[in-house]
Amino acid sequence: MGYTTSEQRQGTKDKVACRRWLVPMLHCITVTLVAAAAQAGVLKPGPPKVEDVRYEVPVYLSEGDGQVAALNFTLSYDPSIVQPVGIFPGAASAQSGKVVTSNLAEPGQYIIVVMGFNQTAIGNGEVARVAFEPVAGASGVNTTLSVANPTLSTWDGAELPVQTG
Repeated sequence: MGYTTSEQRQGTKDKVACRRWLVPMLHCITVTLVAAAAQAGVLKPGPPKVEDVRYEVPVYLSEGDGQVAALNFTLSYDPSIVQPVGIFPGAASAQSGKVVTSNLAEPGQYIIVVMGFNQTAIGNGEVARVAFEPVAGASGVNTTLSVANPTLSTWDGAELPVQTG
């Protein structure tokens, strides 16, 4: 039984070559799946709602996957056109028992924090609503609002990946 044919030897070589090729490929696939699973959320402003001279802009969290327990971001805007006058919790924040607070770091940079003294995850949906009023003399002028410097974290403080929209 100690005899081997050239076909048997070739079959063994093929199996070894296949293993050499398959192991790195599986590793690559695993890394890709982990990277895809690590996507934790998207923060983006929604369309403004106009009431008299006040503009209310919702900010939405999507693709949170039940992991986001707190978040913060900077809402950037043109301070020569609008100024923030208030911040309100969105439905997703309120349902998870979170509070929403803000700080005007400098004109054009409104920092918003959503947090709570609980471990409840924030669901997908509106996390905050920011009220703006036009600056005197800026009637009829448009400005762009954008989310900058976002941070999402889990209940134990681990940072999660985030994208802005």
